[in-house]
Amino acid sequence: MGIKALRARLCKMLSNSMKGSLPRMAEELNNGIARATASLQRLGRSRPDNKTQRHLLLGIVKEFDRLSKSGVKGEYDDAFFNGDSKKSPSHAQNARRIKSRVKHANDQFGVQMRRFGAKYDITDVPASFSELVANTCVAKTTELEQPYLRDFGQETQTYTKAIDWVFEVAKYSYGEALPGMIAPSLILTLHKDQCQHWAAFANAHVSRIKDFCFKFCHLLLEHISSEDIVKQL
Repeated sequence: MGIKALRARLCKMLSNSMKGSLPRMAEELNNGIARATASLQRLGRSRPDNKTQRHLLLGIVKEFDRLSKSGVKGEYDDAFFNGDSKKSPSHAQNARRIKSRVKHANDQFGVQMRRFGAKYDITDVPASFSELVANTCVAKTTELEQPYLRDFGQETQTYTKAIDWVFEVAKYSYGEALPGMIAPSLILTLHKDQCQHWAAFANAHVSRIKDFCFKFCHLLLEHISSEDIVKQL
């Protein structure tokens, strides 16, 4: 034991630590070189004058046009559209597949409207009306994702109470209809009452589609141009 033995042991420990770290450092360096090379490739040749700068922007516009059209058509041959087939089309990893993403969202919106679109969810409906509520029954068994599970305050009402509600509305909907006939204003009033949440559903869905499109465009610009150019566009 002594200074010499301690020095030798410390040197050995340091050497072993460096040997363990070198592969990781080499991997990090290689990854950094790959990222820098990709950035240089996106930058292209030097652009000392306005002509070469316009040429660069024109190339970006053409590539954006080509890939955006492919995305809208659902033609995902380009590497840009790589995603994860094991995940839902709405997942962030599939944000580049804009056609599939919007189609899936539209399907979810349709189910949401059939399940929650009416202000009153009427229960205990007689079997004689089974065909009229068939779409609602199918919608209730279809799996929904967030945010399409939101019902915007739908209320549950029994069939008997629903009939009473119709008679109450009919009392102040009498017009020039003959006795025993249904006044046209009654149907209009009932419809307006049942669909009063539709605007909220539609606005939420349109806002979600808008976010999908903005995200797609941002990812596409990042793919075809450098970070400094994206920030200025």
